[in-house]
Amino acid sequence: MKVQAAQWIGTREHQEDVYRVRFFPEGGLAVVCDGMGGHRGGALAAAVAAETFVDTFADELDTALHERLLLALESANEAVGALFEDSPDRGGTTLLAVFVGNGVLRWVSVGDSGLLLWRHGRLIRLNEDHSMRGLLQQYLPAAEAAIQSGAAHMLRSAVMGDTLELIDAPLTPFPLLPSDCLILCSDGGDIVLTPGNVMSELASILNHAPEHPSPAADIVALCRSCTAGAAADNTTILVLDELT
Repeated sequence: MKVQAAQWIGTREHQEDVYRVRFFPEGGLAVVCDGMGGHRGGALAAAVAAETFVDTFADELDTALHERLLLALESANEAVGALFEDSPDRGGTTLLAVFVGNGVLRWVSVGDSGLLLWRHGRLIRLNEDHSMRGLLQQYLPAAEAAIQSGAAHMLRSAVMGDTLELIDAPLTPFPLLPSDCLILCSDGGDIVLTPGNVMSELASILNHAPEHPSPAADIVALCRSCTAGAAADNTTILVLDELT
């Protein structure tokens, strides 16, 4: 597995996105956490969640991969809860973790960070969207104004130390094809990484055109150009290819 990563602070004062990548004999692990709760709470929660997740996953070598991902999520959630146990100001984070090995993909996610598959010129979201936007798209597919509203980005599940109401962790591994590419992104990438958006630009970037040697950085640049000076969230993009 080959990984490229890029970040952009957007128009925010602080970067609250965190990512981690670690390789194991049986495959590669990539994690993206998008902090929430202001700089102190969000950045710290994201960093602690990502580090705890990776460390726990690395310690559970004798555990089946699906259970290993869930145990790592549980540890990350507990660590974030302990972080703010005696503080009036709570922080939290989304968490998306993927493991690629032996030609298949496994993942666990909480929140709205996206796991997207680029396959044969199509962009397909694989994981669930635990924001109000996910509900709006499911039940009101024609309500574009509602989907674009600020309320659409309200999270229905996040890593904060409480019981996790929504977790996406499919039991069955997802089979990968040799030409597949995976994209992990915080919700700052939504302006570009939504199926149907800027497909020609994405195709040029992800199909290894000579003018795009750094796909993650080029997707971030595309996000920046699409905001056209408007308010923009922190953006983190990880591009994973050479998956099989």
